[in-house]
Amino acid sequence: MHDFALVFRHAWELAKKGAATYGGSARQYFRESLRLAYDGLKRNVTARDLVKIMINRRLSVSQICEEVNARFQRQTAKNIARRIWNMFRSPYVEIEKDKCPETGKFLYHLKKAQKNFFVSGAITRALKSVRPEKKKAVKPRPAMSKEEINACRLANAFHNALRTGVYVEPNLI
Repeated sequence: MHDFALVFRHAWELAKKGAATYGGSARQYFRESLRLAYDGLKRNVTARDLVKIMINRRLSVSQICEEVNARFQRQTAKNIARRIWNMFRSPYVEIEKDKCPETGKFLYHLKKAQKNFFVSGAITRALKSVRPEKKKAVKPRPAMSKEEINACRLANAFHNALRTGVYVEPNLI
């Protein structure tokens, strides 16, 4: 829960700063400073919070955004839509998408979310377990012959001579 004593203390500090900067009494600035202090206290929304808002309700993205922004730090509709898309991808969540016949908006109905959904990285792990990637076969390099090894050593000696100006005889096989 919130410690409202801290919120009020911070609000009075902001109000006093406003009074000192712009004149007047701190009481005149208290209402707005209380809003600022409380908004600064809001935390970011988590997947668990989003599930609590959406569970057993039919909501559009705009309705979800309104509720999230009222309780938590401001989120864009794109961010909320991305989180809903992740819910569709997760095997741990049962969610439906219906089109409202009256408004034409899509409504999302979250039926159930298992505990595994709230573990960080659960979506990634679930997707990897559903569709494992094929490992590419590593082909071994063919063995080089003595002539090829000597040619490489001579080429390296020649390039070093061009770079440094000193030719060092390579150790040939």
